[in-house]
Amino acid sequence: MILILEDNVDLGYVMKNIFQTVFHEECFVTANIQDAILCLCTENIRLVMSDIDLGSFSGLDFIKKLKKLKPHSSPPVVAFTAISTGNRQFEEVAALCDAVYEKGSISTIEMCRQIYALLE
Repeated sequence: MILILEDNVDLGYVMKNIFQTVFHEECFVTANIQDAILCLCTENIRLVMSDIDLGSFSGLDFIKKLKKLKPHSSPPVVAFTAISTGNRQFEEVAALCDAVYEKGSISTIEMCRQIYALLE
């Protein structure tokens, strides 16, 4: 199962539909960090995708919690963001994740294709 943490619910479900239709992967989509953590603790998550700017929450904080919860068994983590690559927060995210994508610099379906390659 793929966990998608995205405050733009429409985008989260677009990604879910791509993963289910093209790659036959089940997904859990949420905009809530607490739900994402619960999902991590109760489901067999093979990949985590997290937006960095979640409105009033930070995806970076979620990724740090994930790494503390599962320091040696964390699934691959992919972040996506509208933050530019020169931003300090972007660099911190890049150090914690297996991949980081800038929204708008790549199509959603191509991003999903590249992300799915992490599972193979």
